[in-house]
Amino acid sequence: MKKIQLLILLAVMAVAIQAQESLPYVANWNYQNKYIGDDGSVSVPDDNNAGKWNANQNYWDIGGWTSVNTEGERLFFVPLSSGNKIENTMEFGDRQQSPSQTAFLISPALYFGNQSIKTISFKCGKNKDDQKSSNLEIVYTTNFTGDAATTEWVSLKANILPQTGLKVDVMGNVIITTNITAPSIHIAIKAYKATENFGVGEKQAQIRITEFTVTEKEIKTIPYTATWKHKEEYIDANGVFKDQNINLNTLKNDPQKYYNLEGWESIATAGNKLFYIPTTTDNNKKKVEVSNAMEYNYTAVTNETSYMISPIFNFPENTSKKISLRCGREKEDIVAQLELVYSTDYTGDVSTATWISMKENLIPNGQVGVGASKMLSISATTDLVAPSVVIAVRTMKTEITSPMTGKLRIANFTITGATHTTDADGAMKCTGEWTAEQLAGLSLADITSLDLTAIAIPSDATLNANKNPNCLIYINQDATAPNTWKNVVKINGENGIAESEIRITDNHPFFNTQYPISGTVIYERNYPYTGSGSLCLPFPITNLPEGIKVQEFTNSTGTTVYFNDLEEGTSVQANTPYIVDITSNGTKNFTGTEIPVTIAEPAVTHGAYTFKGTFTNIPDATGLYILDPTGTGFAIGTSDNTIPAFRAYITNDGSQKTPDKLTRGTGGGGTTNVSEHINNSSLLFTSENGLLHIISDKAQLVQLYNLNGQKVKDIELMNGNNTVSGIAKGIYVIKNQKVVIK
Repeated sequence: MKKIQLLILLAVMAVAIQAQESLPYVANWNYQNKYIGDDGSVSVPDDNNAGKWNANQNYWDIGGWTSVNTEGERLFFVPLSSGNKIENTMEFGDRQQSPSQTAFLISPALYFGNQSIKTISFKCGKNKDDQKSSNLEIVYTTNFTGDAATTEWVSLKANILPQTGLKVDVMGNVIITTNITAPSIHIAIKAYKATENFGVGEKQAQIRITEFTVTEKEIKTIPYTATWKHKEEYIDANGVFKDQNINLNTLKNDPQKYYNLEGWESIATAGNKLFYIPTTTDNNKKKVEVSNAMEYNYTAVTNETSYMISPIFNFPENTSKKISLRCGREKEDIVAQLELVYSTDYTGDVSTATWISMKENLIPNGQVGVGASKMLSISATTDLVAPSVVIAVRTMKTEITSPMTGKLRIANFTITGATHTTDADGAMKCTGEWTAEQLAGLSLADITSLDLTAIAIPSDATLNANKNPNCLIYINQDATAPNTWKNVVKINGENGIAESEIRITDNHPFFNTQYPISGTVIYERNYPYTGSGSLCLPFPITNLPEGIKVQEFTNSTGTTVYFNDLEEGTSVQANTPYIVDITSNGTKNFTGTEIPVTIAEPAVTHGAYTFKGTFTNIPDATGLYILDPTGTGFAIGTSDNTIPAFRAYITNDGSQKTPDKLTRGTGGGGTTNVSEHINNSSLLFTSENGLLHIISDKAQLVQLYNLNGQKVKDIELMNGNNTVSGIAKGIYVIKNQKVVIK
């Protein structure tokens, strides 16, 4: 039974799909053929209202369209002219004085499933200027209920006021473009009372609509190469004309018949000259086309303007587009030049489109010759983002006053894209074809890795000087990177090999996205004071720098978090947070020989607390526990605190009350001995009202640090009592002692 039900469902779906009209679509509005005489006269028995709004629709043949009203009584109808048919035309007699009239002429289901630009076009007009007029609106729906009143309609174009004239040659053209993609839509022409310019005249208007079509153009994607050829019935595979006696001028004058331009079109807006496919003779003196080239023959001193217009392109985000072609002129002083332009609103009418120049004077001064070896390569780049773009080569008159005429030629038109994507970890990947200029324009300040394995690296490539110093640059194993680039990694399959020593700079983000890397890696960090700090490295090490001791998070009880020394023979692991105790200050180098794939949030959890490492700078430490430099515990952070990269912090899962401070313990309990050296100082501190009072047993210069180890200021002390002002409230460290400014 289920199988039978499935078959029935599939059959119903197949019928529904077949019932949809495919594109291109042309509306056919008429009376049924049996009521139309050979002379075009229409004779409908038993219907005295034929050709009027209240005619019997059963005698019509309007190709599945539906004429209904939702307000008033007037309908769209098939008109007649002196009893004769009017081809593919519908009419609406609005009579909008009172009451208001609203009518819909609804199409059959149309297939809009292709990724393309659809163009809806028709002509409309009214009979006289001094008559009242309805507005027209084009609407659509993807869910037609069968009832115009209950269907949810979406407007494509509103306030279409028909211009005066009912003859086709004077009616106004309406053109609407859309990139709607849906398996089935209904389009409707809606007539309703105009809200503007309605008080003109007293009589109702006749509103006529004709030549309704829907066409579509495929949206081309990047990369793209233009193909300009004659149709196969006229040339062989080598471009040789099958009929050697063919009149070449005939080919030029009818490109639609003879050319296969794959969506390109040539349009003249001044004069009548079009671009055409040039021809020549081969070594056997046979007529042959010039492959993938178009030519323009400028023959007049007066203005001539023609366009060679591309198909529609989608110009996506994060892609730098490069338009390239070859250009040449037959003679040096030809009056005309070429210009590269684009439009995002071209709908088929060159004169109404907005054209923006990309590059003027495509043919350089001094260039002469239209042969392949004589023409020059020209390019223009753009970061334009638009779902519908057309590119055009436009002829333009130059300032040359001599009446020199001749041929201009273009060839080998391509569009390539230099695309980059960036993920949440700051990893950027480049694809497509890149120029040195495009690579240099990349913003790399916050990028942790730059993957160039999918592109050819230009020999003169440079990178933005403001890039993150920790950015890893992945290149293909066979590629060569400029020797000025740092942290370059050659990728062999799923593994990377560092071309030279990789240096990791403190306080800058780091992330090795996907390739385990072998090679020397060094992380350098300055410890300006002794005490304690946190550490999380993206690579393992076996030997710690002198003066550095490491402890790992092992347990938590109440508000105490326990850290213990690593077991003997245990290495410091990558992607693992630790506490370090510093017994000698200065710059320390942590050195390893491999970098595994980085973990975004390395963490160790015991009880309610998680010790987390970070490889990026955290600008706001609110609610996070930060180790104070004395090493006695963790204080809860505020918006004034930051956590630099390669540090660690503690979070509370909320299962326990959030204390202001966590105590650092060792073993299973008790406090660590890290603070033993703190009480050996010759300084005593008190604070009140934002002032810091220091008693010193001698004159000396001391440094004030914040909890991130950054020096705030130098303080020059005298023997005895000292008062320091101008310090923001918070927790600081002076000579390994914690100081609280209240």
